[in-house]
Amino acid sequence: MFSGPGIDGLSGVVLLGGADRQLVTSDGFKTLDALYEMQMDDGSVLTVHNRVRIDETVASDPYKLSVIDVTAPVGKLEWMNRRIFVGTLETAKPERDAVIIRGWGLKE
Repeated sequence: MFSGPGIDGLSGVVLLGGADRQLVTSDGFKTLDALYEMQMDDGSVLTVHNRVRIDETVASDPYKLSVIDVTAPVGKLEWMNRRIFVGTLETAKPERDAVIIRGWGLKE
């Protein structure tokens, strides 16, 4: 499930499928590249391309930030096609085998 507090109509489910790749360098730096789709409650679909940088060399304060590109259909959320979003990533373990992604739109 997903929701966008403060954004009318931004809630629904993450669809099965998509693609998720991970590149790990010899020093442990990770780059995740994920492409997935989210179906909103009204049936329309957002395509999300999320690129995450993870640097866990400082165990007490790991760096896990992302750039999120959204492709939205024509309609009330098409403004998302013209915005820059950044995000964070954290694990939902041990409760669930999933991740929690939070995103924010940048304003000028």
